[in-house]
Amino acid sequence: MDHPTPPGATPAGQHRFRPGRTVQRREVLHGRLWMSHPVTVVDDTDGVLAVLVRTGSGVHLPRPPVRTAPLVRVHPLVRHHRAAAAPRPRPLPRLEDVPRRVFDHWYLNLEAPILRHPDPTGGGSFDTEDHGLDIVVPADGSPWQYQDLHDPEQMAATGRITPVEAAQIHTDGAALAQLLTTDTRWWSPWDTWNPGDPPPTTR
Repeated sequence: MDHPTPPGATPAGQHRFRPGRTVQRREVLHGRLWMSHPVTVVDDTDGVLAVLVRTGSGVHLPRPPVRTAPLVRVHPLVRHHRAAAAPRPRPLPRLEDVPRRVFDHWYLNLEAPILRHPDPTGGGSFDTEDHGLDIVVPADGSPWQYQDLHDPEQMAATGRITPVEAAQIHTDGAALAQLLTTDTRWWSPWDTWNPGDPPPTTR
């Protein structure tokens, strides 16, 4: 059974979620729900939606066989979705090294702008759609690296996006790389954040 994006979705930056509420992050492919899982809203101000994927959170996979499975990660992860000053908001998971439980790296994942499905209580859900191109930024200062550099072209070849959109994804990736090169990361205040801390002010 297909799960199209629900009607009534609103663009990123509208209808903020309430901090502390559990909402559903829905990963959508070709307008159909691919998977969903619960996240806790940490902050939703100044164009940045930050959510926490808690240890042991389950992921729902609606395609046959329909099932709910635990996420592979066994550590907290914080995702950020920025709506301001960027044509495509980027979710920026902060990953931890599992054996040492210390901040290990940022994984910068380019996606389409999120679509929100708020409810009157400050909860609801939001949709994400991956655009393939990623950048891994080690926390120890090692050089950052592109991941899946040719995915936008493969997506264009299968008709998922247009060649123009693929080129735009690379342009967005280059702009993100420039922030790394010039050390002007807007998300740097989150480097030392831990679950339970108040959200930092981003630049």
